Amino acid sequence: MSEEITKNEEALQELLKKNLALSEEMAESVKKIRSYMKWQNFWATVRLLVILIPIAIGFLYLPPLIKGYLAMLKQ
Repeated sequence: MSEEITKNEEALQELLKKNLALSEEMAESVKKIRSYMKWQNFWATVRLLVILIPIAIGFLYLPPLIKGYLAMLKQ
């Protein structure tokens, strides 16, 4: 009976070691995925700013230019 318990404990220890190794591997993968997601978020923000900043500048600077151009055309 004690031999059977010892074998079960050894099997349990082996399973725990495998579980620990897999958990460490998964933790490393999750770390890489999180890093990738942070960079994706950063570049998505940069992309959005590249689109929105010229539009905002256009709204600020184009109306006076258009008014001047229209006034020139009316003369």
